[in-house]
Amino acid sequence: MGYAFADTDEELAEVKNYAIGVGPSFKSIDKEYVQKVRELGLTIHPYTVNEKEDMRRLLEWGVNGMFTNYPDRLNEVIKDFKRN
Repeated sequence: MGYAFADTDEELAEVKNYAIGVGPSFKSIDKEYVQKVRELGLTIHPYTVNEKEDMRRLLEWGVNGMFTNYPDRLNEVIKDFKRN
């Protein structure tokens, strides 16, 4: 999968020189990308995640947070996610 921005280990390492994390579109990432970002010590907050199914999947992948137009939905998903 090609990413719209830093997708190689080298590019992500460069990001660490000026940022603590990345904020990609959730549509342009996959589980492996999330893992790569986290392994490099960066945070990842995808945008704009509005459907519960997408929110749940991203939490399972290990994102640190996400941007959404529906924080109430995200809170419900997080509560359910923590219970399981």
